[in-house]
Amino acid sequence: MLRTLHADVITEIEKNAVTFCYILELTLSGGSVLRFTDWEENLAVDGDTYYSRGMEFGQAMMNTTLATDPITITLDNVDAALAAAAVANDLRGGGMVLQQVFVNAAGAVIGDPVMVWSGTCVHTELDEDTCKVHGKSQMARLDRVCPRRTFDKTCPWVFGDADCAFDASTTEVTAQTCDAGTTATVIADAARSEASDFWKDGILTMTSGATSGQARRVLSSASGTVTLEHALTTMPSPGDGYTLQQGCDQSWNTCDSRFSNTDNFGGFVSLSEQIVKY
Repeated sequence: MLRTLHADVITEIEKNAVTFCYILELTLSGGSVLRFTDWEENLAVDGDTYYSRGMEFGQAMMNTTLATDPITITLDNVDAALAAAAVANDLRGGGMVLQQVFVNAAGAVIGDPVMVWSGTCVHTELDEDTCKVHGKSQMARLDRVCPRRTFDKTCPWVFGDADCAFDASTTEVTAQTCDAGTTATVIADAARSEASDFWKDGILTMTSGATSGQARRVLSSASGTVTLEHALTTMPSPGDGYTLQQGCDQSWNTCDSRFSNTDNFGGFVSLSEQIVKY
């Protein structure tokens, strides 16, 4: 990612009279901010004081892709102050901002800080001497399944989508016509010879006649009839056209018995038992 340095920094670089250090901001759960620097003494940047503390980290990457670049920053914890703050205020989920600043020969910060890495703290490790803060970039917020999966016995997938993987178009029927005996809630059609409830939870859409364009969920189906969950606005006439699509109630039983598609079932048939080990 291209960076632009402040003109004052470029001037000092040309005079070989500039060095740099890093400043780190950690946002606590309560909203307060911890500020540290690896400079040899406390450093004032834009009116905020960054406290000198031993700091090291590996390669820090920021890019324009959707990569969730991780980082681990190790801070000195010899006075246990950072550990106390981390215990009293959860760092997880808080912001992490690592920047580079330039310091002139007089020990004053020049120009504007340069962003090195920005993201969210995911967990910390504490011991007597150090505190390790692990973070992921902002893109990590997008690195999740949509819709969000929860521990639920029903399947979250949209029937027929890429996650469901069942090709609903293979069973869809078009250019069907109503027979005599059709009502606003029951479509009569001798062509409906499928097994009972084959079309249950599916969608029937009228394609001609006074109810053309109206769609209704199928409550049940049997040989020669399709029963709608809600009545059409008027009774279709014999010969009116319709289409039928299968549907799913997102249950394991339906996924298994009607579609034999349990390999792609997205719900949880049972919940894992919590086991406490001593």
